[in-house]
Amino acid sequence: MELLVYDARSGLQVTNALRLHGTGEFGQIVFQPISGPGEYFIYYLPVRQTGPWWLPRTEYAAFTNRAEAAWLAEMTPALIALTNSLPTSIPEAHVKYWEALNQFHQFTKMEITASPKETSNLLYRAEGLPFLVFPESRQNPIRMTGKIPQHWAILWPSNSTLSLTGRPNEFLTFQLGVFAFRQPLSHVHVEGQSWRHVSNGNVMDVPLRCFNMGGTNSSGQSFSNAVFVPQGKVQALWLGLDLPNHAPSGVYTSSVVVSAVGLSSVVVPLQLTILPDAASDRGDDNPAMLSRLRWLDSTLGISYDTIAPYPPIILSNRTVHVLGRTLTVGNNGLPESIQCYFSPSNDRLVSEGVELLAEPIEWRVETQGISRTYTNQSLSFTMLGTGALQWVATNVGNGFQFSVHAVMESDGHLDLVTRFEPTSNNGLLLSNLSLRIALDGRIATHFMGMGRKGGLRPMQHRWQWSAFANNYFWAGKPNAGLYLKLKHKQPRWDMSWLPLYYKDWYQGTNSVCTFTEENDGRFAAEVQTGPFLLSDTREFHFSLIPTPFKPLPPEHFQWRYYHADRAPDLSTVTQAGANIINIHQDLILNPYLNYPFFNTNELSQYINAAHQNGVKVKLYYTVRELSVHAHEFWALRSLGTEIFQSGNPTKNGWSWLHEHLDPGFVPTWHQPLANGTWDAALATQGVSRWHNYYIEGIQWLVRHVNLDGLYLDGLGYDRSITKRMRRVLNSIKPGCLLDLHSGNGFDPIYGNITTACLYMEHFPYLDSIWFGEYFDYDGEGPDYWLIEISGIPFGLYGEMLGSQTNPWRGMVFGLSNRLGWGGDPRHLWRLWDDFRIGESRLVGWWDPALPVHSSDPQIKVSCFVREGATLIALASWAAETRNITLSFNWEQLGLNPASVNLEIPEIQNYQGARILSPTDTIQVEPGRGFLIWAH
Repeated sequence: MELLVYDARSGLQVTNALRLHGTGEFGQIVFQPISGPGEYFIYYLPVRQTGPWWLPRTEYAAFTNRAEAAWLAEMTPALIALTNSLPTSIPEAHVKYWEALNQFHQFTKMEITASPKETSNLLYRAEGLPFLVFPESRQNPIRMTGKIPQHWAILWPSNSTLSLTGRPNEFLTFQLGVFAFRQPLSHVHVEGQSWRHVSNGNVMDVPLRCFNMGGTNSSGQSFSNAVFVPQGKVQALWLGLDLPNHAPSGVYTSSVVVSAVGLSSVVVPLQLTILPDAASDRGDDNPAMLSRLRWLDSTLGISYDTIAPYPPIILSNRTVHVLGRTLTVGNNGLPESIQCYFSPSNDRLVSEGVELLAEPIEWRVETQGISRTYTNQSLSFTMLGTGALQWVATNVGNGFQFSVHAVMESDGHLDLVTRFEPTSNNGLLLSNLSLRIALDGRIATHFMGMGRKGGLRPMQHRWQWSAFANNYFWAGKPNAGLYLKLKHKQPRWDMSWLPLYYKDWYQGTNSVCTFTEENDGRFAAEVQTGPFLLSDTREFHFSLIPTPFKPLPPEHFQWRYYHADRAPDLSTVTQAGANIINIHQDLILNPYLNYPFFNTNELSQYINAAHQNGVKVKLYYTVRELSVHAHEFWALRSLGTEIFQSGNPTKNGWSWLHEHLDPGFVPTWHQPLANGTWDAALATQGVSRWHNYYIEGIQWLVRHVNLDGLYLDGLGYDRSITKRMRRVLNSIKPGCLLDLHSGNGFDPIYGNITTACLYMEHFPYLDSIWFGEYFDYDGEGPDYWLIEISGIPFGLYGEMLGSQTNPWRGMVFGLSNRLGWGGDPRHLWRLWDDFRIGESRLVGWWDPALPVHSSDPQIKVSCFVREGATLIALASWAAETRNITLSFNWEQLGLNPASVNLEIPEIQNYQGARILSPTDTIQVEPGRGFLIWAH
């Protein structure tokens, strides 16, 4: 590595400098003091960072010998003596202090490694012990796994007792560093003992938790981990003491026993001083105390009860009723009928349903190309709560049997697991096993997913398993559709790539999904395995969701977003007419990626001031990646790959990552900070206990800083987490908003993923979507807009992102921009208010009841209809200027043609003012349009 020497007095670089020796434990440098005696600065690990700012590349130059030949020749005898540890005439300099860019960059005492000699002396003193255990307080997180800190080696065994200080009602955390110096350790276990008061001898039992040994997963299920420590490695074990609320103050003693299979145990003495005053918030008010580690095992928000706006689920015979939809269960356990009760524009519920299925959904079992029949043996239902219904069906055929285990929730989500088994020891050779879903072709007019862009459905389509996570599709129209997602045996959330094809769906290259428009008007999807031997239990996991989830929210037109990197001045927001602030990354209020717990006092003050001005405040906070500044970072690293993904970063990422972390991490987004340094995040797992922490963190933010919701930039987790999030927000602060942003994943690099399909399972609990980067607002057709951008077929409104949007096309779907992130919707918002658009209902260009029509099919018209007035939005998808006329159904509009006024109001950067008559010809430029106020 490069090494630079500078003269402190003159600021000049010392070129006559040599590095004789340099390791992690010891360095030896010889240089010519150009200003004589005094201070000199030695820079080691100088770094050069290249590449994009959001993921820089770190490069360390090799040592450059800049010394003059004459000086080297003169110094050669002394250098030879020095390298042989002989006396020399070279004066010795002494290190005064170590400096770093800032405190965060400093190497702590936990990173100052023991020398080989110090380690050897330690192992000599530890002769006869199976392994060593070094207790540490929470203030000194263990960082290294391949080496031990110097102070461990020097101080042992005097550092074998840990003294702790806590308060009643505090969750008190500490660590044990297990050093497998002699042999690898298997199934390391920690057991706590009772605490005894030093003065009066009273005994107190305090629950002890070791996070490395297991806990509660994100589904609320207990699990255990087997802890292994390779020989020569250090494993940090993080533990927590759940101190009782009324624990008497005083000094207590106890111990923890650390054991490993086949070896004698090591006892670690502990001393605990309990202070008189109880902790009011378990210690959570100061995240540096790490009491929040217990959040890893939280079950907050886990319930089968329904979540607003969804009413309780109802079962009538075999028909399940949820908001706006019914599903009738066939005897085989699969849906035989699905009906949707939404208006064509999805602005309200209606009494007459639309049937989705052309025939019951079924499994087809084929041997030698011939379908085998089966009969139902049983079908039973169990209500799990007000928001979930479970049923189990068993079916038997010749040579096989299968069961269907289903759970349907009040938002319409249906999770199904089908288990096939042979009924003979020889198994059953299948030529194909297929799940057939035949939709009514008159309803399934649109399609997206499984590698196909959203729009009008194809006559035929074929999808095959690959490394890309596009294993889902949606087919339907805005008021009735069906979503299918093929799933793995175990819960996963693979956003872009599949590390393994999902067993048991994938049996080889013949495992496909075909889509065919059949002669009788059916649009049939068949998920096929191809041939395989059914020799044991095979499990097929998938989900079905009828859409829409809910009617469109009329509140959408009152949600005016100001979205910016930095928290804007509140007067700027209110003067612009915005009433919701999304704080992305902010150097003061929210500086660290997905960890908004540093400057919460300042954040609370800002939010309270916003509320006084009638403005809501939401934060960027999700779980896809996590800042290395998080207080719990080192504790989470001790859990191996449970929380963080493992990988080989090569040179990618900020220099801090390469200088302070052991190998095996995946750097993600980086954010420059005001002090000339960076925040860096590491990729987290799709599902882990960190999601439990996340839910608790959301609750804490809403309660303590009065947050009004979250801005979600991508979702790297399962829908169960979104449900928990919404349940918690509804319970403590109804009216909190969740909006989801994503770029367009429809690119061969990402496997042609349709973004709406990717996040479909989360849509029931979101308030709006914001699909932006790489969505082509100008190049894509109206059916694509309807299905992939607008959100309308799913009960959501969307918004457009950036300055290269199309406000005319957006208004056909009720979409505008966000202020502060490209585009300027202020003038459009003013028209919304003048028209009172929140009192209207959208009748879209696709709706058979549309009261205004264009003479040109490439000029789309939608209407916002209220009593006494209608706002007509028209936009062109034609390649050239077109002249059109409009036809009106005055009765539907509730207007008198003899006295109607048609005006094009002035909207800056949108349109100039004009007065029209109903018969006028309107000239529409390509990609543009008008808003016409009829009253």
